[in-house]
Order: sequence, then structure tokens, then C-alpha cells
Amino acid sequence: MIHRSNLLRGASACALIFAIGAAPIRAQEALPTIDIDAAARPSADVSAAPPGFGKEKKTLPVYREPTGQTFTTVDSRNFENVPLFTAADLLIYSPGLSFKAGNGPRDVGISIRGSGARNGFGIRNIFMMEDGFPVTQPDGLGRADAIDPHAYSGVDVYRGPSSALFGNYANGGAINFRTFSGAEIDGFEYGAEFGSFGYINNYLKAGKAVGDFDVSLFASDVRGDGFTQHSQYDTQTINFKGVWSPTPTDRFTLKVVHNELYGNLSGRLSLTQFYLNPFQYGCVIFSAPSAPACASVTVPSNGVRNPTVAVSADQAGFHRNDRRDIIGLRWEHDFDANTTWRTQAVYDDKDIDQPTGGTKALNDVPSIQASSDITHNGELLGMPARHWVGVFFGRERATSYTLNTLPFGNGAGGALTQKSENMVSNIGLRAREELALSPDVTAVLGLAGEFSRLSAFATNINYQTFAQNGVPANGLNQVPVDRAWWNAAPEASVTWRVDPRWQVYARASSGYGIPNSGQLFVNRS
Repeated sequence: MIHRSNLLRGASACALIFAIGAAPIRAQEALPTIDIDAAARPSADVSAAPPGFGKEKKTLPVYREPTGQTFTTVDSRNFENVPLFTAADLLIYSPGLSFKAGNGPRDVGISIRGSGARNGFGIRNIFMMEDGFPVTQPDGLGRADAIDPHAYSGVDVYRGPSSALFGNYANGGAINFRTFSGAEIDGFEYGAEFGSFGYINNYLKAGKAVGDFDVSLFASDVRGDGFTQHSQYDTQTINFKGVWSPTPTDRFTLKVVHNELYGNLSGRLSLTQFYLNPFQYGCVIFSAPSAPACASVTVPSNGVRNPTVAVSADQAGFHRNDRRDIIGLRWEHDFDANTTWRTQAVYDDKDIDQPTGGTKALNDVPSIQASSDITHNGELLGMPARHWVGVFFGRERATSYTLNTLPFGNGAGGALTQKSENMVSNIGLRAREELALSPDVTAVLGLAGEFSRLSAFATNINYQTFAQNGVPANGLNQVPVDRAWWNAAPEASVTWRVDPRWQVYARASSGYGIPNSGQLFVNRS
């Protein structure tokens, strides 16, 4: 059971006792209704406008509540007094999503209609954003470690292929996490959650709108012991958003996300080991008699080559020590009441140190992404229309090292077994046309075209071959890769509002995603 203390939203003891006493009589009436789509439905005052052309919708970017899209908004106001640990605790209320645990306290694999069912780690085949800034890097990998669900006012989920709107890697859909504005917080809030297995989350939200500025800040410190032996963790997150409106037609948005994670990792269990000892009690030091109930990993005893020795996660010190930094800047300019130009750029750096088993991974992944688009609300052939066109670019360069894990020390690395240098770049054009064919019918046509290139060079070292043959060339394998792809994604939909409370739509869409560098080094071909 997890208990939560929220200083600004607590209830008095008398009120709590009264609520408990009244529960048997009014249990059915007291149950809350979670309305996840309230923000996405048109209100009565805009029902006269064609679908997608309400007054409020015209002020939003095209990616917010796109007409004809299979789309759900999860509003965090329904969870103000509910414990929230991972992103899954929010997203579970959106249809079509499934989740699986990863390595670390908040590392969750997310699937939209099964998009990530075969993915080994992280989040792929889904384009992820925060406040409209991309947090999926140009190689297509997203991680949930920096996501503290208390930081968000809502989450938008786009189900189905969406590359016409979001480009590469949106073949399963997209997710946009939206933080609170300063005006929504209007002060500060402190909260603390406590739970079993040593779990504690202390978090703070602060924000204010003053004059031309709207500033909000979220910070949290999360710690726990984990469920199994050697799975303790602590992670700190800072999430900042500032909006400056120096003129009535200009808005600048600064976005900063910082996350530090240190989490011990337990060894992977066989099914028998899980049945016999699911919490891995007494498995700090591995020995042959404990093998049926305790997980172990075989590593070179000298960190280079045979002979090998079996060790526990505690002995080798398996863990993750990761840092993520994201800085984004957006400029929005209104040419007139119906035309807006948006330009944004994001710098995203992921730095990892991960002795997770028999090998240790060291990886630094800096990337940049930029986009610019124009939205115009006007007419086409005398009918209300929204025109949207944009260009985008992303580039990432990473250097990765794989080392043998030593059988002692806190994840110390032994000999280098692989070095990989990768560069991924994406550049493309997107366009979208929304046309109100009648007061109750809206048609949408969209198209994205993108050129992607992946260049990589992998060096593999086999020390066992060196020892046997004495010829260095036999133990050194170098493989270059240089691949390029042209991709296009069309989209078409028709939305018919039968009455103010019912809409029927048909949609055909496509998605694409290029492989990651690891998939190109399976064999020499």
C-alpha cells in the first residue's frame, strides 16, 4: 500500500472519519468517474463549427488534437490524489496501450497496439514529445527514466501509424506529455509518497504567471529498495518550462529537462529460480549449492578471456548510472490572427554507464533536432480550411564502448570487446490540409517525405582468438555500414459529426521507421 501526503491538499481527520463512516451507505455514489477524453471533446459553444474548426482548436498547433486521428487525452486532474510511480500509471487509462518493465525504477517499455512487443529495451516505434519538443532521439530510441508522472497536466496519445504528422519512428503512434503552466500551478505544491520496498518520492511543483512571463518548475527525488536483492535505486528529475511573450504576436518557450539515475540491477532469473526464490534472498554471494535458487552471470576471471567464473549481481556490481539532459527553445510568431509560424530546436544528450551483466556499456549520445512550420486558417474553394507545411531535421552522433565486466568491484570494466561509432541524420518535409466539406464533415490529407542516413563503424575484438592463434588479425573484426533510405507516409481521413455528441470517422494512414545501427551488425551481409 502506498500512502501520499500533499501539504496543500490534505483533508482533516474529521472529514476523513466522516467519509469512512458514510462509505457503506454511499459507496456507489462516492466512486469517482475518470473522464479521460473530456479535454478532447468539443464543447457546446463550438459544436456549430465543422469538426476540427472550433475557436479554441484554431489557436492550438496542428499536432494538438489532430482532426481524424485516433486520439485520447488523459487529464491528470483525475489523479491528483492517486499515487503515481511510472508513466504507465497515467497511460494505462488510454485504450490500446500495454507496458513491460525495463531496467531501472521507471524504465517502462510502452507499446501502442503492440508496436513495441518485440523491442528489447527502451521505447521504439513511438514518437515521444514533451510540450511539443521531441524526446525521441534521431536514432528512434526513447526512454521513460526521466518521466515522473506528477510533473504532467495531461498526456496526449496518438494511436496508429502517424508518420505523416510526426515523421520517422511514428509507425506505431505518438505520445505528447504536457507539463503544467505557471498559471495552472499559481504558487507551489509539495508532495510525498511512501510505499513498500522502501519507496519514497519527494516532489515539488512551483509556478506563476506574471506579466509577460509564465514559469513552471518541477523537481523530484525518488528512492527505493526494489523488489529483489540488489535492485536499490535513486533518481532525481528537474523539469522546467518558461514562456515569454514580449509582444502580442511573439512567444518564446524554453524547455529544460535533467535526470540523474543510479539503480542497482539484479541478475536475470530462470523460471525455476523465480518460483524457488523470487526476491533472491540469500544470494549476495553466489556459490554452486545456491545455483538452483540464485541468479548468476559468467564473466572472465581476469576481465579479458577464459577461464571464467560465475558471480552474483552483488559481487559484480550490476547497475545503471545514467544522465539525460534536454534543452529546447521555440519561437512562435503570429503574422496575423490566422497565420502562425513556429520554429524550434532541441539539444538532447544521453550519457550512460551500464554494467548490466556479462558486459559493461559506455555510451554518450548527443543529438540535435530542429523544425519549422507555418499554419494558416483560411478558406479553400470557399470552404473553411487549415493549411500546414513544415520542414524538420535531426542528427545524432554516438560513440559506444562495450567491455567485459570484472567479477569484482562496483561494475568495473575489463577489456574492451567492441567499439561502435554511429551517425544518424533525418531531414524531410511535411504537409497537411484540413478541409470542412460541410458544417458536419471534415476531410484531411497529409503527407510526409523524409531522407534518412545511417553511417556506422564497428570494431569487434575477440581475445580468445588472440590466445589460441597468436595472430591479431584473426581476433579483430571491423565492419563499416553506410545506408540511406527515402520514406514517404500519406494519410487521409474523413470525420462526420452525426450530432453534437457523436462523431464517425474513417482514416487510412501509414508509418515508417529505419533500423538502428545494432540491427545492421547481425552478420557481415
